[in-house]
Amino acid sequence: LGNHELELLLDAKETTRDDWSGYGYHNLVYASVHPAEYLNYLLPSEYDESDHVVVDALYNAALNVYGNNQYHSVSMIPDRKNSNSIVHHVQPPSIQPLVSKRLELYQQRYLENFQSTLPLGSRL
Repeated sequence: LGNHELELLLDAKETTRDDWSGYGYHNLVYASVHPAEYLNYLLPSEYDESDHVVVDALYNAALNVYGNNQYHSVSMIPDRKNSNSIVHHVQPPSIQPLVSKRLELYQQRYLENFQSTLPLGSRL
């Protein structure tokens, strides 16, 4: 387990998530898991040939956020309706819907693996 997984402990209580715009500490750009790491939590049948494009786009978006000193106002959330979403920094804009959809799945699987009833979650 790495520091990103340990930081999930900060989100163990619903009330704690409010301290970070309601998205949880794990969705802060500087605290989120590295984009390629999400792929380790997908089911084999969920891999998609577009994943390398999505991961690259997320890395580049994060670099853009850091380069523009926006890491305090952007969250690693897939919700395109939210102006704080990392997806708005994805280029080209034509792949934003794909990135949003895949990021939603990535995060769902990632968090599922750390439920307290599963081996990884019980370690935390």
